[in-house]
Amino acid sequence: MSASVPLRLTGRKVPAREALAIGACERVVPDGTAREAAETLAREIARFPQGCLRADRRSVYLQHGLPVVEALHAEWDNSAGMVMAEGLAGAMRFSAGRGRLRRLGIEPQTRGDALDGRHGKDPRSGC
Repeated sequence: MSASVPLRLTGRKVPAREALAIGACERVVPDGTAREAAETLAREIARFPQGCLRADRRSVYLQHGLPVVEALHAEWDNSAGMVMAEGLAGAMRFSAGRGRLRRLGIEPQTRGDALDGRHGKDPRSGC
């Protein structure tokens, strides 16, 4: 049973750190900064293609409680049109170097770099 069920049933007030620990919230900000943090998050979310964003949100609700295979089918049925309408253009921009890391001045790693940080060798293989 989810930790949120007893909280909903009892209406018990949950301190921020506990809410974070049980997954009832995603982040905790210092007292007096909640509105500023919420507005910053809203601006961050608003930068994404809105059709894709809404399709992602809708998918969360459509998939809830479904077995994995059914959830994957529901995801595709809900999102396929938006992939064509907005997703491909976003993927093209990303592959052209306009991804989040480059915006921060960080060069993305190649697959090899991600494996061992140097030469593309998989440290588990010993090669």
